[in-house]
Amino acid sequence: MSSSNNAEIALRQYFAAYDGTPKEFEEVESLFDAAFHKKFALVRKSGGRKYVDPVRGNNVDEGKVLDRDAVKELHASYLNKGTTITLIHYRRIGLDCYDCEFRIQNADEACSIHNRRGKD
Repeated sequence: MSSSNNAEIALRQYFAAYDGTPKEFEEVESLFDAAFHKKFALVRKSGGRKYVDPVRGNNVDEGKVLDRDAVKELHASYLNKGTTITLIHYRRIGLDCYDCEFRIQNADEACSIHNRRGKD
């Protein structure tokens, strides 16, 4: 199995934990570690809805880059709220780079996020 397939499987397993049931992040931290490379960065793509970073309480602007630790904090707040995450697409866009789009949704808000991550 290719590393691309392994990375996608790890991401799907992690997102499956976001099933709408509130949880503590520690319950899924090993899945996060398997899905997100140590050099992971999230880039907010232009277009789509703006969303608010619940940890920092501000809009995450287009083109803003969040490091792995900031994403972990953000995801912990989503998991605690009982959020669902749905993978929309996952595709290779470079030698060691993948683009994925996923939908994050809870009772209060919904948004799409695009990110790029390196190969595991």
